[in-house]
Amino acid sequence: MTELKQHTKISQELKLSPFIVLRGDILQANYLELLELLEIEMENNPVLSEENTEEEPDKTSDIEEFSSEDYFPDDSAYLFPIEDKKPETPFEDKLKELKYNLLIQVEKILPASDFKIAQYIIQNLNKEGYFENTNEKFNVEDVKRIKYIIGTKCTPLGMAAENIKERILFLLIVKGYNKTSVPFKIIEHCFDNFIHKNFKRISETLKVTGEDIEKTIKIIANLNIPIFHTYTKDIEGWVIPDLIITYTNNNWEVSVMEKNLPVIKIAGYVKKIINSPQKIDKETYKYLKEKYERVVNILKAKEERRQLLIKLGEILVEEFPEVLLYKKNIKHRLALTKLSNKLSVDLSILSRIVNGKYVSAPSGIYILKHFFALSGNEIKNQIKEIIYMEDPYSPLTDEEIAKMMSNFGIKIGRRMVSNYRKELSIPPASKRRIF
Repeated sequence: MTELKQHTKISQELKLSPFIVLRGDILQANYLELLELLEIEMENNPVLSEENTEEEPDKTSDIEEFSSEDYFPDDSAYLFPIEDKKPETPFEDKLKELKYNLLIQVEKILPASDFKIAQYIIQNLNKEGYFENTNEKFNVEDVKRIKYIIGTKCTPLGMAAENIKERILFLLIVKGYNKTSVPFKIIEHCFDNFIHKNFKRISETLKVTGEDIEKTIKIIANLNIPIFHTYTKDIEGWVIPDLIITYTNNNWEVSVMEKNLPVIKIAGYVKKIINSPQKIDKETYKYLKEKYERVVNILKAKEERRQLLIKLGEILVEEFPEVLLYKKNIKHRLALTKLSNKLSVDLSILSRIVNGKYVSAPSGIYILKHFFALSGNEIKNQIKEIIYMEDPYSPLTDEEIAKMMSNFGIKIGRRMVSNYRKELSIPPASKRRIF
């Protein structure tokens, strides 16, 4: 007979409170993301009032105002005019135009039975023209077949591929290279070795010569691989900066973009209920109190975000005045670890603030991360990009790569370049050379 035993077990679990999650979302949000977050809150939080924000509130009114405008100085100096509603960028307009033109083309070349699948594929193209496959109802082979037709028969060519490898294969087919051709085989079977320039491995795997690989490199280089970003004219035409730095009358001014963010107001009856819980049932009181505290926490996190961005802007003015004013090269970058100590801010919070945001300065618009030291993965990507663009007949040594990195403001030694290169499985210059 099985004996039943009772045990007591003590364990530790780390659970993030809703406020910590909300705070993280607000700190990391750029202007448009914050705008969307606040608009959703206005729609879904029942304790918020929809009173007209233009009117002067009556002192005897039942509405208690928690206005973001009360917290912040005037930030009228911003680079781009923002509409009353969430703006639709030229980038989004171009993406819609691309999808529309593709739909017109497929309607002419595909039978009616295939149009729904084509429509599904085109609707799921991302900002670079790649197909983000979430298929749950269409036959996989049908999706693959129609995707191929869009990529090889419609302009711009190469759309609807799921990745860069497939896009290159589409374009090779358009250029007349079939599946048995050397360039097609190299990309289809040895793509990773090709982009990492492991030409010896390609030669051994496919039994091709150095001359074959050299021809393939030239063919790929001449494909003019389309990236949808190239259809937009200028990044400064659609990026909305989060931080605005201006210079007038020999004075620097730092402000945060907050134009047209919704004004947060809490209905006065909610405050009365919070102060007199005995007048309603416990469940309703608990629900309203949670929603009330959420709004208060949003305002706190929003103010924290603003203060940190202002401090970062002041540090940029102190450290990089010539870059901000004259667009000179950055000679050094700030380490986030040292900066977190200086500002007495946790490193994870500072990373969230810096990530995905832009700063507008007299000399132009910069990604905020441009001024800070790169992480290990970002340095690896920079090394990979340098090697990808090198001359295959005269590849760069680790020392030469280190010097190029220095020109980008990234101080890194030859030995570190070598370590990162090995982690990327990229062979040394002697083995990347084409003879």
